[in-house]
Amino acid sequence: MNFNLIRSKVRKDFGTEAYVQLLNIKFKQYYWSLIQISVSWNDDPGWPFLQTTFGCNGFFSSLFWAYKFGLGVDVFCRSWEELNEKT
Repeated sequence: MNFNLIRSKVRKDFGTEAYVQLLNIKFKQYYWSLIQISVSWNDDPGWPFLQTTFGCNGFFSSLFWAYKFGLGVDVFCRSWEELNEKT
C-alpha cells in the first residue's frame, strides 16, 4: 500500500490541464484520492454545462465547463491513472 499526501501534474494536449490529488493511496491495484481537482483551458470553445455524479468510481464528482474553461472536483474517488504513472 502506497501513500502520497499531494500529487500534481500539468498536461498539454488540446489545451492545458492541471491536476492535483490530495491524500492519494494505492490499495491493491487501484489508486484512490480523498480530493482530486482539475483546472483546464481548452483550445476550442464549448457550450457551458454542469455535470454532477454520485457513486460512479467514487462518492461525489462535479464538472463545470464554460467556453474554454473547465473545473472538475472529485471527492473520495478512484484517481486518474495517468497522474500516477511514473515519468
